[in-house]
Amino acid sequence: MMRLVPLFITLAALSVNAPVHFAEQEATLTDTVGGVTFSYTVGSDDSAVITGANGLSGEFTVPANLGGHKVSAVAERAFFSNKDITSVTFSAPVSVGASAFAGCSSITSFNGMEKITALGKYAFTGCSSLESVQLPPVSEIPEGLCASCTALKNVRFNSENSSVGKEAFFGCRELKIITVPYNISSVGDYAFGIVYDLRSDTYSSDKNVVIKCSPDSAAGKYAEKMNIDIFDPANDLLGDVNRDRLIDAGDASAVLAEYSVMSTGSEGTFGGYKLYSGDYDHNGVIDASDATDILVEYSRLSTIGTSVTTTAAPVTSTTKTTTRAAVTTTSKTTTRAVVTTTTKTTTRAAATAAKTTASSVKTTAAKPAVTTVKSTVTTKSAASGSTGKTSAVTTAGTSQQTVKTTAAAVKK
Repeated sequence: MMRLVPLFITLAALSVNAPVHFAEQEATLTDTVGGVTFSYTVGSDDSAVITGANGLSGEFTVPANLGGHKVSAVAERAFFSNKDITSVTFSAPVSVGASAFAGCSSITSFNGMEKITALGKYAFTGCSSLESVQLPPVSEIPEGLCASCTALKNVRFNSENSSVGKEAFFGCRELKIITVPYNISSVGDYAFGIVYDLRSDTYSSDKNVVIKCSPDSAAGKYAEKMNIDIFDPANDLLGDVNRDRLIDAGDASAVLAEYSVMSTGSEGTFGGYKLYSGDYDHNGVIDASDATDILVEYSRLSTIGTSVTTTAAPVTSTTKTTTRAAVTTTSKTTTRAVVTTTTKTTTRAAATAAKTTASSVKTTAAKPAVTTVKSTVTTKSAASGSTGKTSAVTTAGTSQQTVKTTAAAVKK
């Protein structure tokens, strides 16, 4: 992989070497708004361009007018490395120059982003307290826009966005789930999902990152190139951990096994796709409640007549019948739905389906954690009127699972 210079090292260089916003330097004027003295220049179109401010701290709204001139832009490096600003609100249409807020490490939010008409490179880089950002309605997300925003967890694209510049979200180590819409036609190198290890001076893909996108999209091709997992919303299923396009007890077993490993203090084995798919309740943690939710969904799918199987787990089936025709797959009878898992049936989940508690998991240093989740589903065949119960018992820690299905006697 191409060797890059860490962005946090080059932040200081940006303030020295970045190009000047205007070819011709205008006279600097000042105006005081809300106790803050802003410096600005006036362009040929009689609009003001903010170049800096004195006494600026806390929550900050970019003024719409200065000295009777409409504010049209925030100049390059205007608030570079201001560590006292905690929040920025854009109240009127404005362009934001390169490195305008770079290094503002106390900023937690940018509001009114829909007002931004243009963005310069590295505009928000190094805003290390920023956790979420709504991208403005601009065509290009510029190079290094939010690079090294180490607390950033959520990025929301705008329908007007069409490209993502290189290193736009490089070094955003908390950005584990990135939803990239199909309208993004190009993604630059190292845009996201890449981490730098200072100790070894190496760059690599983050195995815990997943990009939600279509495989044939620009983001999908980027993910393939950079060896980053994807979750395809059109084909992948939340809860389908083993990615066999089925939600079943095998998926719940895998989640419990991962939870068991992590309960002992060991590092989990799940990567980007499995972490996203297995965290069914989206609370950022893989635990027993996720396995329960997956089993409940398994039951729900049965209720609406969707074929469900337990391909990832050992299955033992016993069927008691009063007629031979009921268990002969080649015989066409009204009771075939009882013994054919791929036939649509009508199922009612019992009120006590898939109950689990956190106390069902016991972990000791000497013995792997063992967790049991039991799901009971009462099944009634519309064709025959017969009823039965399905119990799914999953044990994690020993990596064993037994799913046993028992159908009641079938009346012909």
